[in-house]
Amino acid sequence: MGSIFLHQVDNLFTLLESDEVKGTQVNRTACVHKVDHFRFYQVTIIPAVLISLAFSMLKTRRRKFMDFLHGRPALVHPMDALTTSGRISYVAAFGATTFLTYEVIFEQKFAFRYDGPLALKTLIVIVSMIWYGIVYFPVFAALAIKSIFSYVLGALYVWVITAIEFYKVFECDVRWEARMLLVGRNLPYFLCLVYLSVSLPLRFAYALKTRKYFVAEETDLDVLQTLKYIRDSYQGVHVRKLFKKPAPKPPPPEAIKDKIKAGLLAAIHGVLYKNEKGFRYSTRILSVLMVGVFLLYVITFQLLGIFVTFYDRWLKAYDLKPAEDDRFDPSDLKTWVTALTQSLIVSTVLAVAIGLLMILHILSSYRTNLLALYRGDHSHIPTRKDRSNASLMLGCMRFAGYQVAYIAWGFVIQFFALVPLSVLAIIIARGGMSSWLVNYVLQLWPIVVWTIVLNVLQLLLAKFLFLQQRGDTLYIDNRRFFFIFTFFMFFFNIFLGLASCLMRIIKAIVLGALFMPRLDHSTLSQRFQFFDPGFAAYVGYMHVENQHTHPVMIVFIRLMLMNLHFRNLGESKSVDLNGSMGAGEEEDSIQGISIQMKGDETDLKAAQEAKRRKYKATFNWAVFYTLINNPQIRVYRKGYIQSRIKAVEEGRRIPVSDLTVVDLCRLDPVTDTNDNSNDDNCTGDVHDVKGRRINHETETLV
Repeated sequence: MGSIFLHQVDNLFTLLESDEVKGTQVNRTACVHKVDHFRFYQVTIIPAVLISLAFSMLKTRRRKFMDFLHGRPALVHPMDALTTSGRISYVAAFGATTFLTYEVIFEQKFAFRYDGPLALKTLIVIVSMIWYGIVYFPVFAALAIKSIFSYVLGALYVWVITAIEFYKVFECDVRWEARMLLVGRNLPYFLCLVYLSVSLPLRFAYALKTRKYFVAEETDLDVLQTLKYIRDSYQGVHVRKLFKKPAPKPPPPEAIKDKIKAGLLAAIHGVLYKNEKGFRYSTRILSVLMVGVFLLYVITFQLLGIFVTFYDRWLKAYDLKPAEDDRFDPSDLKTWVTALTQSLIVSTVLAVAIGLLMILHILSSYRTNLLALYRGDHSHIPTRKDRSNASLMLGCMRFAGYQVAYIAWGFVIQFFALVPLSVLAIIIARGGMSSWLVNYVLQLWPIVVWTIVLNVLQLLLAKFLFLQQRGDTLYIDNRRFFFIFTFFMFFFNIFLGLASCLMRIIKAIVLGALFMPRLDHSTLSQRFQFFDPGFAAYVGYMHVENQHTHPVMIVFIRLMLMNLHFRNLGESKSVDLNGSMGAGEEEDSIQGISIQMKGDETDLKAAQEAKRRKYKATFNWAVFYTLINNPQIRVYRKGYIQSRIKAVEEGRRIPVSDLTVVDLCRLDPVTDTNDNSNDDNCTGDVHDVKGRRINHETETLV
């Protein structure tokens, strides 16, 4: 990996090592790699496919052809996009694939040698991406399956790849400086491989303790759900927090000193990162952003190497030495080249610093927006009704690739925007063009000062003269003077508008370039933000995340699974919710719920029947108690509805009373049939819900 970079750096040191006095050149033999890049990945795909097929035999199909080969093989997914487990391992796996992507794009290292037409080159790139994905698929699948078998194969596979990659670095006879630069360039890639080489054996050792030989739990919902597990999880903590009354906000400060202090503290807290207890970023968002970090690292390393190489080779070609005087001389070509090289280096450093800062803001904004969606707050993320479900799912699928691409494009745009500014700043700092800048400032300062004065004057008059209660209410005061002032300021504001329009354009350019890497902020206005494909992808991803990871939903599902588990235990075990256990019985206590193991089958069936009768009696009593205290809902009971229908069919008059009444004969299950043989035994009396008879004639209680 990085053979082109290695040869470029080695050639640079060869040039620098040349004897300038004697005119001799130091020649080195070109390195011939024993491990060919194309042959390596073409051969590696064979074990990758075999391992993937072996993994697929561990899974069973859920819908199609269940009887064929006992439901095997089945599809194996490389990563659960909604999980929060194994995050660092997945980040390392994605980090390894990132450098392959970089080599395909920038070094044209495809999976095959191709010298054909340019029109088919895009197809070769796509095939190479799929090819490289298949090569690294076993690594992701091993982490997703989480079994002893998968960890063993995954560890062996990663060890082979790691050994070959380290061998490719040290096989050539080059200078140690060039080798160290190559190691520094590929440092994240090697760290990812080393971490996977250590992490997979450790996971294998842990899986041995749990005895997960071939198949393990796919999600957190597959493990045994207990009350303590649910309560201590982040979702449980979140739900319990919802039931707590929020702390009252402190009253706003009144003194000027306290207001200034509160404003400074609010500004500091707004910048600092605040930890949310128990919150875990999803594996996908961390992997995507770390891929962006690795990409910025490699591009920065490459650019700095190119700029330094260019500067040294230029000095060597023209037999020049670096300038000893820091003063800028416009007539000297050497000073221009030096200023350009320094500006390129400064622009690269600033662009990568801005890119890293934007990545941190993306991570913080992800948590803020997700928690807002949990609360039902759509002030930043539009509601689902604005987009179809298909478009939201499409955005979710696009998000990862779009985010990495936008980070790369943001770096490029910021770099080219900073280069002219850096050149100008370096030239001015070294004493060049200072007179031009001073003359330009002297010509423009009156315009800037008068613009600021007029804007501040209008703001002060609006607050203290033209609004009542010093701006606390939006009611006009001094109306006549307000109309006069507005009339004369109309002409001034035309000229202020010209400057404001320029500022609007500059702000749009600056903010657009600054927030290009961020998909969580649209560069378009709110009405047209869905014309921004990056923001649309982010909105789709956030809605899918919210739909599948909402803490309230997760806690509800876990409680239902726990309840289902205990009901299944009732078939072979009796659950005593009071926690009492008989002496001499085998006990298995789960979170305060004691489970008594019954050795006798007869006693077990008797206990189950007694529990069923008790449950039925409790349910009937609850229904009766509810109807007594809420007589108005009796009209929705099945028996009452059937009695009312039968009374209408028989032409019987339904009494009107302020009291809720019921015909006891009609609610008798014996008389609730098509047979009217029991009507003769019915007195026709109507009673209220407490059993007191009501007189038809007077509608009074008897």
